[in-house]
Amino acid sequence: MVHSGTIVGGWNHDAANLMAFAQDDGLVTIESAELTAGTTYEFKFTCGDWGQCEHGASAVTAADGSLPIGGDNNITFTAPADGRYVISFDFLQKTVSIQVL
Repeated sequence: MVHSGTIVGGWNHDAANLMAFAQDDGLVTIESAELTAGTTYEFKFTCGDWGQCEHGASAVTAADGSLPIGGDNNITFTAPADGRYVISFDFLQKTVSIQVL
């Protein structure tokens, strides 16, 4: 699973954007670089290339306890504080969780 967007590594599909699989089936996670409070970030999840199982804003919902997400095409969120964040995607449930580290 690849995370493409403005949080980590840009919109390309290289190794910097690969997400780690957690122990739970269907859950992938990525840790952000230092993000700036008040900045809106956007991203999508894909299976490795554009047009292959793209998961944008219309295809997912926020998981319980997640920071709010939005967007029309890309998933967006606004960082409430300077810091690093963990973004998790449950591709079986189609939920996204964004948490402050």
